Amino acid sequence: MKKLFLLTVSIFLFSCKPTNKDIVKVEFKSICGAKGCKSHSSVFTKDSIIESVFDWSPKPFEETKRTNTPENWKKMLANVDIEAFEKIKSDSGRYQSDGTDEIIILYFSNQKRLIVSNGDQDSLYYPRIEKLYQFYRNQ
Repeated sequence: MKKLFLLTVSIFLFSCKPTNKDIVKVEFKSICGAKGCKSHSSVFTKDSIIESVFDWSPKPFEETKRTNTPENWKKMLANVDIEAFEKIKSDSGRYQSDGTDEIIILYFSNQKRLIVSNGDQDSLYYPRIEKLYQFYRNQ
């Protein structure tokens, strides 16, 4: 009976750890604090890509939507390193002092989120997520 209990607990614990297959949305944000610069957000799901841009011009907000393909979604998820996301040290914020915050958010089917803010300061784990950022930049 004790072995059955341990097996059940082990299965439960391992099933709670999110995997790339559990990701339902990936969001990239660039939040700019200086007047005259552009802030943007790109939200990727398996079906769509939504790009939003905010700046201080007469046309302050623009949003474009396009279809995402299953192949593109699969390629994006192949570049996600969840272990690195969990361990990366985020920076507290730069936009308050006219800087730019670069944020990546992974959304999972179980409502969990992993957020990396200005992770480029973490030289140990950030290189492991750079491929995801490069994939996004090439879209």
